[in-house]
Amino acid sequence: MELGRFEVGRSDPQSLPLDHAATCEYEHCLQPIYYSEPCWNLDGEKFCSAVCVAKHFGANKITAGQE
Repeated sequence: MELGRFEVGRSDPQSLPLDHAATCEYEHCLQPIYYSEPCWNLDGEKFCSAVCVAKHFGANKITAGQE
């Protein structure tokens, strides 16, 4: 029985294949979203970040009082 450090214990998560689960819905991003990766879901549309959600709806970052 081999008891080397690579023979026992939990499997290496990096050895698992990256399963493509979705693509960011923001038209200028389209970054792949992989299985078990956190993402934003809005009415069935998936986004890779809150920034992409805001940009998808046309939001602009401004400084308050200096519009």
